[in-house]
This record gives sequence, C-alpha cells and structure tokens, in this order.
Amino acid sequence: MSVKQRIFKDASFYSVSVYISVIFSTLKGFFLRAILGPATYGLFSTFQVILSYATSSHLGLLSALEREVPYFVSKKAVEKVENIKNTTFTFIHLFLLIIIATTLILTFILVKKNSIFIRGFRIVLFIAFLQQVYMYFITVLTAEKKFNILSKTTIIYALFSTFLSVVLGLLFKLTGVLFSLIISYLIAIVYINMKNKCTLKFKIDKNLLNQLFKTGLVLLIIGVGVLTLANIDKIIIIIFLGKTSLGYYSIAFMVSNLIMCFPNAISNIMFPNFLGKYGENDNIQDLKKYMVQPTIILAYLMPILIGWIYIIIGPLVELLLNKYIPGIESAKILVLGSFFLAVVYMAGHLLVTLKRFNKYIKIQLYVIIITTLLNIFFVKLGWGINGVAYATSIGFFLYASAIIYYAFKQYSNQIKDFLKYMGEIYLPFIYMLGILFFLRLLSGVLVGFHGWILTLIEVIIFSIFSIPLIFLVNQKTEIIHIFLDTFRKNRIL
Repeated sequence: MSVKQRIFKDASFYSVSVYISVIFSTLKGFFLRAILGPATYGLFSTFQVILSYATSSHLGLLSALEREVPYFVSKKAVEKVENIKNTTFTFIHLFLLIIIATTLILTFILVKKNSIFIRGFRIVLFIAFLQQVYMYFITVLTAEKKFNILSKTTIIYALFSTFLSVVLGLLFKLTGVLFSLIISYLIAIVYINMKNKCTLKFKIDKNLLNQLFKTGLVLLIIGVGVLTLANIDKIIIIIFLGKTSLGYYSIAFMVSNLIMCFPNAISNIMFPNFLGKYGENDNIQDLKKYMVQPTIILAYLMPILIGWIYIIIGPLVELLLNKYIPGIESAKILVLGSFFLAVVYMAGHLLVTLKRFNKYIKIQLYVIIITTLLNIFFVKLGWGINGVAYATSIGFFLYASAIIYYAFKQYSNQIKDFLKYMGEIYLPFIYMLGILFFLRLLSGVLVGFHGWILTLIEVIIFSIFSIPLIFLVNQKTEIIHIFLDTFRKNRIL
C-alpha cells in the first residue's frame, strides 16, 4: 500500500467515525438545548469553556508527546518512546490531582453561597481530571497512528455521552448532564485499555521531563492561542451580552464545531505523518507535499460542506429549536468564517514540525488582540451576537492568511508564487459565496415555494454548481482516483 493510500485509508476510517460522533453530538446538542433552555444551556456552555481550558493543564507535555513520539518512532528509538509516555503520564496526572484538590477545598472555604454555578463547578473539577486521562490515551493512539482503535473509541464516547446526557438531563437537568460526562469518560478509558494494553510505569525521568517542558510549554502557548482565538467570541458575549445571548450563540459554535470535524480529522491523521516523515532524514523538502495537497483538498471540499449547512441551518433551527431563532444569523456568519480555520491546519503542522515557534506565537498574539478589539467594537456598535460572529470570522481570516504565508516562506520568498497558492486556497471560497448570493436572489423569484421545499431546491442547485469544485480538486490532487484505488484494494467501506 502506498503512503497516499495508507493515509487516505486512515483518514477515511477516522473521518467516518468523527462524523458518526458528530451526528450523536449534534442530536445531543439539540436535545439539551430543548431540555435546559437558553439560560441554563448558556451556563452549561460556560462550563464547556472552562473544560476547554482545563485541557491545557498538562502544561504542554501532551503536545510534546504528540510531537516527539512519531519522530522517535521513525528513528526506531523504542526506549525513548516508552520513557516519554511514562514520564508524561505520571507528571500530568499528579500535577492535576494537586490542582483539583486545592481548588475543591478552596470552594468550600471561600464560597459561602452554594449556588447552581458552584455545585456545577465542583462536578466540573472531577470531569476535568477524567478528561485529561482520556486525552492522554487519545494522544498516544494518535501519535502511534492506531487510528482503528481511535475511531472506535470516538464512536463509543459519542454514543454513551449522547444517550446518558439526554436521559440524565431529563431526570436531573444540568447536574445530570455533567454526571453523564463523568460516566462517558470512564467507559471510553476502560475501552481503550482493553483494546490497547498499556504497560505504563509511574516514573519520572527528570532530564527527559525538562526536555519535554522546553518543547511542550511552547506548544502549550500555541495551543492556548488557538483555543483563545476560538473562544474570544464566547468570552465577549458572556461579559457584555449575558448568558442568554451565549445560549442563542451556542447554535453558531455548535454548527462551527460540526464543520470543523472534517478538517480536525484530517489534521489528526496528518500530524504524526508530518513528524514521522521529517524524522526519517530531517529534510524540509519532504514535507512540502504534506502541507500543500491536504490544504488544497480542504480548500475545495470545505465550501461544499459549508454551503449545505449554511442553507439548511435556518429551517432546521426553526423546526427543532424555535427558542434559538435569534441565533440563526450569527450561526450563518460563523459557518462561513470556519473555512479559514479549516485550511490553516497543515501550515500550522509544518511550523510546529520545524520548530518555528516564535513567529507562530507572535502571529497568534497580534490576531487575538485585533479580534478582541473588533469584537468589543462591533458589540458597542449594537450589532449583538451577529457583530461578534463577524469580528470572529475576520479574525479567522487574518490568522489563516498570516500562518499560511509564514509556512509558505519556508520554501519560497517569491510573492508571485505565494499569491498563486493563496488564490488556489481562497478562490473556491469566493466561488461558494457567489453561489450563495445567487441563491438569495433566486429565493426572491421563487415566491411560490416556501419552507423545506425552497430549502431542498436551494440544496439541489448549490450541489449542481459545486460539481466543478470536485472536478478541479481531483484534477489537482487525484483524490477520487486515490479513493477508488484504496476502496478496491482494501474495501475500506
């Protein structure tokens, strides 16, 4: 099997599992919004933001593991790989236990009022620990390219999380939803250890730990930068507009997360391949195709997915979640902005592989400042959550453009070549905007059609106009030929 076919096979398995997971997660999101209502769901969204930052409590060691394990596996340094896994596992969980115990004790000493937020926050502390254990094993599976087990684990977690959150949410509201996360993480962790026998030792190699920290802390800063860029909108809304507005806006980031599952899956497949290839002979030229081709594929296929979701999100929310109708427009705006995050992954992987950290972090800092100021400015103008979505989307565009430019500079300083490459990436997005604008004009003509009939017509027309994108991406990357060859030889489906 060729490298392309192996990568495509892994990507196929993992992408399918991710989208099965997304179906469950989307259903869970719809049910929980109906069960909890905008205000309580806004509080739940606040806990989700806390948990998203809790993933950084490994202090960068998981990021270092994810980078170093594929690199040393390619060099056949087995003992080094085991030391990395043992040292990382022992330190991050001991450290997190100390932080959680201290924080839990402080909530009882300093907080006198036992509010719903405080009760929920205490449960979230336990979830944070299990989330970290789960993320450790997921990172190891990814780094070791065990995508078969990873794919099944993804589905199992999504299945139990969805079922339990709905049942316990109906019975115990927000508290039940939080406990469903605890049970789901436990089930997933047990499954991973049943399928991938771990021989972990509780030991810390101090010299290795220092090396991992040097790499990991920088990667942590980069990870926090990405996380902050993705969460600026939610933070601004909760500060300036309140939890009910965040509840409405949850439609926007639910849909954005749905879209990002596909590029996330491709990213998780490609990162260990980047590092493994570079570890073979440390030749930067070997990595160029790993950056360019996946980015082109995403640039041409993502507009199709984004367009479909842009068309159906309004009618779907009106049908299933009419309390969240005020969030429809912001969801459509953020859906479009998600394109820029989707196409930046491979450029980011290249910079991390080559350890181009300083400029990467500076770009993040500048974009975060600009995006924050734009968010505040648009809110002060009275644009509400729609203004937040516009500001965030502009921030995504600036971030993607700067990171891709810096990554491209590793190979060429020719502006002409860079503009040609950016054109290949952004023209499909512009083409999609043209189709959506045409459909908006057409809807004014099709006055005899309403509701889902009109939506179906728009989806069909959009799909027909999207065919050239599929033809062009196959012409540039032979993605369809690779798919058919892989399907015939391996029966991946």
